[in-house]
Amino acid sequence: MRTAKDPVTRPQAADSKVTLRTLAKELGVSVMTMSFALRGSREVSSEMRAKALAIAKRRGYRPDPQLAKLMSYLRHGQLSRPVTNLAAVVESWEIAAASGPSASTISVCVQ
Repeated sequence: MRTAKDPVTRPQAADSKVTLRTLAKELGVSVMTMSFALRGSREVSSEMRAKALAIAKRRGYRPDPQLAKLMSYLRHGQLSRPVTNLAAVVESWEIAAASGPSASTISVCVQ
């Protein structure tokens, strides 16, 4: 009979995606440590890097290219391809009935 203290282990489905989180949990380290190890960072030891790479290879881990691109941008402030900026200037006139003269506002949107 299983007690409340026994962990419930569920087998992973064959088609479930292998993520940094699942690899880190299996290795018993944080997600950040696993990420550092797989990126070859000096923040982790060479032994930990070797273990991380071995488990990633064994489990068939493939980084998500879209997520890798986003994280690269967040880390370094740039994308792998140039980004085009777009600016729009809109002028609108509002007539204030109580105050008499019209007010002018200029809005600038830059992305």
